[in-house]
Amino acid sequence: TRDPATRKPVMVFIHGDSYMAGTGNMMDGSVLASYGDVIVVTLNYRLGAL
Repeated sequence: TRDPATRKPVMVFIHGDSYMAGTGNMMDGSVLASYGDVIVVTLNYRLGAL
């Protein structure tokens, strides 16, 4: 069972690339999370107008 009082480190990946292109999917956090016992967060955001 998981103990809710146990804390884990959180790593957040925000893609860069000069605001021209990119995606949060460039980083597969599952490998890092399984080996490092961390929570990995990736996100996507809009780079231009709709």
